[in-house]
Amino acid sequence: QTAAAVAQAITRARSASVPYPAHFGRRSPALRSQVFPAQLANAMHSAQLSRAGLREHVRGLKMTASMASEPAANIVAPEQVALKVTAQRGRVITAHLDEDMTGAWMLQGRRVLFDGGVGSGVVLWQRIPLIFILRDDEGADSVSYTSAVVQPESATLTITPNVLGQVLDALGRPIDSTVSSRASSSAAASLSDGASQERSVFGDATLLADMATISRPMHTGVTAVDALTPIGKGQNMLIVGSETLGRRKVGLDTAITQAKEGTVVVYVDASGDKDDIVPYLKKFSPELQNIVVVRGVCSASNTGGKSSVDPGLGVVAAATGATVAEYFRAKGQDTLVIIDDLDVHKKFWDMSERDVVALYGAAFDSPGNLAAANSEMRAFYSTLFQRVGYLNNKAGGGSLSMLLLLDRPALLGKGTGDGKGYTMQDFRDDVYGGKVRQRIQLMLDRGIVVTDEVCVKLSIPPPGEDASEVKFKLRHIDELISLSDGQVILSDKLALQGLCPAVDSTTSLTRIGIGADNFAVASSPAMRAVAGRLRMELAQASDIPPDDMTSDSVRQRARAKAWHAALQQQWGAPRTFGYSIVALLAASSGCLDGFFLKNQSFADNLVGIQELINKTLQSCPAEVATLEKSLELTSTTKTVLVAALKSNLLK
Repeated sequence: QTAAAVAQAITRARSASVPYPAHFGRRSPALRSQVFPAQLANAMHSAQLSRAGLREHVRGLKMTASMASEPAANIVAPEQVALKVTAQRGRVITAHLDEDMTGAWMLQGRRVLFDGGVGSGVVLWQRIPLIFILRDDEGADSVSYTSAVVQPESATLTITPNVLGQVLDALGRPIDSTVSSRASSSAAASLSDGASQERSVFGDATLLADMATISRPMHTGVTAVDALTPIGKGQNMLIVGSETLGRRKVGLDTAITQAKEGTVVVYVDASGDKDDIVPYLKKFSPELQNIVVVRGVCSASNTGGKSSVDPGLGVVAAATGATVAEYFRAKGQDTLVIIDDLDVHKKFWDMSERDVVALYGAAFDSPGNLAAANSEMRAFYSTLFQRVGYLNNKAGGGSLSMLLLLDRPALLGKGTGDGKGYTMQDFRDDVYGGKVRQRIQLMLDRGIVVTDEVCVKLSIPPPGEDASEVKFKLRHIDELISLSDGQVILSDKLALQGLCPAVDSTTSLTRIGIGADNFAVASSPAMRAVAGRLRMELAQASDIPPDDMTSDSVRQRARAKAWHAALQQQWGAPRTFGYSIVALLAASSGCLDGFFLKNQSFADNLVGIQELINKTLQSCPAEVATLEKSLELTSTTKTVLVAALKSNLLK
């Protein structure tokens, strides 16, 4: 059935020459083109597709198969689209298509004029017949509009290399120019063409024909992330966890590490209310060298004080950040966009959902409409996710990587309070559903005590007043995970054990593609050499029963603690590549096992382990320098480093 759907879609697309509707965009690189031509047949066989991407491929093809037979006029938007304004929340305006107009159009990014030019805006998204617009004029928020017309041109930004070191508002206008001269910026100095360039705010997805295979690592300076979930230049990665677990710190430390390596870093404060970001970055780079900060505020109305978060400004701020990065990528630079965080996008989507429900009423709750709404949501996020990519030499050779920070509710419940597990009555029908309840009942019938920890393993929220809200948040996270190239999951349980960063090795992973002819790789040869057994040995140790005190089990636990000690680091202290490799080599070679065979205390051993690693780095400067330059751990270098580790152990 899948093969038939694919063949049918390709045949219809060939015969109709229908432009590919970008609002059905997918994570898969094979669908990152503005036109839906015959090359889709070859792209379907691309080894760059992950399993999640392939599922999105098939879903998109089913939609396209039904759309390909429609007249092109229903897909290509007219030059001007008349709208009737129906609601206004802050700067976000909801408008309705005229009754005689219909079509599956992509209007995101198009300019809008209100009331014959009295005000202006930009289309954030469309859920036909509703259009959601950000009012970007400088009038008072109390201004009310009645009509709007979508214009043929797109909203654009004018960008120059001088944007480096600046803080911009959501529309790309300077809020704070930290540096008057960019001569010290390696990124700006390396650009052969410093002329300004006008680029669309909501740019197109990276074309498959312009992309190269992922082959270069993007080091974060966080050893746990680089070892467990290596990120390749040109990939997007979700950082999932609460703020207390260090979600933002992962983004900030990565920004510092990459800026020092010469990467152009665009840090997007989507909500515009995070006043600690710029001071944190300035501690490591007073002039914000190679860094641009984009805030989800409007400079015209920014008074410097606290203001309510406007979801529309946050959505545009993320798009603006990607546009700035694309300017430098087109000139051959490596770039990184950090979106802090996606909660603003979710607020915007929830706002649009309320308007759709108000329009359709009870009919919206039908299975077909709910499935369509879910596909629309995925398409909305895909327009941001798909702007990443590592360009081939013909396209300029630059890269755009993206870290997307996402809040995750804590799964550790309050417990029953009496030391016993939950009963079947605790799992309500309206929250957990039939399948989950059947599984819970089966476990209870087998005498398994269902505790908070069991619920976490089942990826369901423990019973409680907020269980329903947590459930929907987790479902939303799962949807975004399926669109991304991987995820770093921060665990409350590991944090309670004193681990920092609390990266969950069982759920955190990187996806780089499948297929025998796929040579994509996100990590460096040196990292693969020292961290090859990391995930497996952590998993083996976690499966050992607490009362198993055999010699093999004791050694396995000691090795797991050695790995955790190598990964342990404090926020605000991003590591060099050489430090991470030596620390992981010390754990993988068994040099750290002795610490935990003699003394089981994790905290007591950390000081001695850090001293051992620092002494080794100081005693082998030439080997470490070669390692950091080549990113390879040769047998000679490995022998010298292991010998130094053992020698320093005896001192």
